Amino acid sequence: MLDDILLFTELVEYKNFSKAAINLNISQSTLSKRIANLEKELKLTLIVHHTRKFEITADGEILYQKFKHLRQYLKYNVDVLKNKNTDFKTTLKVSISTSFAYDLICPYMHEFLEQNPQISVQLFFQHDQTHTVFDYFDIAITNYPLKVNGYDCFPISTELAYLYCTPRYKEKYGIPEHIHELEQHRFIGVMSNSPIGAPKTLTFRHRYKNHEFIYNNIATQLKVNLPAHMKKIGMTGDYIFGNWKSVCVDELAKGELIPVLEDYETYQTDFYLTVLPEHGTTERKFIEFVRHCINKSL
Repeated sequence: MLDDILLFTELVEYKNFSKAAINLNISQSTLSKRIANLEKELKLTLIVHHTRKFEITADGEILYQKFKHLRQYLKYNVDVLKNKNTDFKTTLKVSISTSFAYDLICPYMHEFLEQNPQISVQLFFQHDQTHTVFDYFDIAITNYPLKVNGYDCFPISTELAYLYCTPRYKEKYGIPEHIHELEQHRFIGVMSNSPIGAPKTLTFRHRYKNHEFIYNNIATQLKVNLPAHMKKIGMTGDYIFGNWKSVCVDELAKGELIPVLEDYETYQTDFYLTVLPEHGTTERKFIEFVRHCINKSL
């Protein structure tokens, strides 16, 4: 099944059976049969059939989002084996996105240190590319693909935002029952970490239906760029706000936050890891640790 899932992710990216088959070096009929077998095994419809335009279903989108990084990760591990380097560093220097690290990495950093007492780690938290200088760092995790000569850069995680508010907000203002009602509520907008500033609109996508809602982000009175800070402002100031589940998991468990319009998701953020192709054991240990942290949040 795993092989067929990898074929499916390739097909989604090419959006064309013929092009995907050529790239995969298999016949188009073989690819079609493999995808049909995958749908049968999963008991799900992944592709919208009987249409001239290539489209995937809501289930197909969920499967793609969960496995789209797997192909690059497998390639990365094959490259590591081909270029196996036994050099062991005692100090690891990591530049890491502030928003990625705060809830996904920081709570578990002690585990890595306890399991690897011989490794000293220097973490530099950054939120824009001006602070990522590879004359100094061994690894970088960013929310944009880095283009550095001689380095490998591959996607490592995708985070989607969902809407939340406090029970107090619900009591004072109620919560929207339909996505278009969000415009009548106190909502925190989004800022980009790049010099571009704030995006003009936000796209809210229904997780199970083919429905999108375009929200006017420019009209919001307040816009924030970091998830942890957005959560703090939203909880103390009585706002609805979008955030990653990993950032809000504790508050949700305690009942301090409640989901709003939970069938909708918005502003996807992709994170990338950059490292030398011929990196050693120390870097591999940390990359596996990062993978472990990401899996905990799923």
